[in-house]
Amino acid sequence: MSDSGIICREDLYNIWEQKDFRAILPYKEFIFNILIHLDILAEQRRYDTAGSRLPVDNFFVPCMVTERNNTSFMDKECTPERAICLAFVFKGTVIPPALPNRLISACLSMWTLKQYEGRKLLFSGFIVVSFDKAHDIVICVEGNQILLYIVHKTSAGLIVPDIATGVKECLVLTMERISDFYQSTINVKRSPQLPFHLDYSCAKLKCFISEEEGLQTNEWVCDKHKLTHRAENWLVWNQDKKKEHCDQNCPGKIYVAVRLMFTKIRFY
Repeated sequence: MSDSGIICREDLYNIWEQKDFRAILPYKEFIFNILIHLDILAEQRRYDTAGSRLPVDNFFVPCMVTERNNTSFMDKECTPERAICLAFVFKGTVIPPALPNRLISACLSMWTLKQYEGRKLLFSGFIVVSFDKAHDIVICVEGNQILLYIVHKTSAGLIVPDIATGVKECLVLTMERISDFYQSTINVKRSPQLPFHLDYSCAKLKCFISEEEGLQTNEWVCDKHKLTHRAENWLVWNQDKKKEHCDQNCPGKIYVAVRLMFTKIRFY
């Protein structure tokens, strides 16, 4: 399991048949659903060609995955020419592992795990899922940051703003709910301030500016590359929610439907 993070329902039931766990057996369905509810087990959604949901045989257990990403995906696919990036920056120097693990579980329940060079892109603190045929979503933990990348199959300039905005809003809400949940488990009063803030990356995906500063600054030159950025550079993450009509070059209703999907997601 440390390699794939996958376990099937029957295997887990077999473990519970051991002497030390037999007390669980009468309640195995209930316990199993609790594990899904807490995102310890991730139920990946699969559909047939008609759009009907398929039964789930295997479940992912992100917290059991210890292997680090050793594929070439980030070097070959997640490049400045094809990707955009923002960071969830947490207070402190290290993020508690439970937070990114629950975020990864949430991603698995919403989107399809991507395969690359014959391997599933699920590793410790790292996951890539496919949003559609043109867009991939990357979650990567680095220090006190959770990095979110949207990768287009041909060009970053073709990333649909409604998709980037929808994904960002979904994951922000997910992180808010996860943080609230863990505060409640340790009897900590909910703070009105989030335990993280957002940073936008420069065009090279390496330098960062806070969201608040980026949206209020007319011009920003990143430290490492000396590239000039303007507030318009971040509009891809902040699609106008008040629009009632499509732009002339709108790619179609399918991309607007992303927001409808997010309203059906379970948050805890």
